[in-house]
Amino acid sequence: MTVLFLLADGFEETELIAPADILRRAQANVKLVSIEENIMVTGSHGIKLCADMTAEDASELEFDAIVFPGGLKGTERLSNSVWTEKFLKVAMETGAYIGAICAAPTILGKFGLLEGKNFTCYPGMEEQVEEGIYAEKPVVCDDVFITGEAMGSSLEFGFQLCELIMGKEISENVKNGICYK
Repeated sequence: MTVLFLLADGFEETELIAPADILRRAQANVKLVSIEENIMVTGSHGIKLCADMTAEDASELEFDAIVFPGGLKGTERLSNSVWTEKFLKVAMETGAYIGAICAAPTILGKFGLLEGKNFTCYPGMEEQVEEGIYAEKPVVCDDVFITGEAMGSSLEFGFQLCELIMGKEISENVKNGICYK
């Protein structure tokens, strides 16, 4: 199973690292994809990260899920990127899972993908997703959409992604392996 994490400068570091780590422990083929001109991206707290590839290089990849970490500046950059629109279009056409956490569910709202869907996001950001049904919970799943509230729910968000993509047994094995209670 291939999972793409789309990254832009200003992404929230933990909202990327925790779910990506969980999925890699589950043996998912995780690819960190930069929408920037090169593979170096800088998180919202100044942590620099080397992505696996640029969006252009990843544009021909088949994938089972796409995930958007939050971070206000990163979310804004992703929201305004032609790459985001292209990857979301492919995801919707293929039935791939779509994950977004913290501010990032507003990206899904911008493209009208959460109409009539339950979702969560960073408190106060729900006003930017007028057509969705906001739930004040750490993680919400509805159809192919998995949304997380904030950095504090990054592990739970990652495990929910893992369960949906890789299966409950594999997700439980990873939980046990890291002593997650």
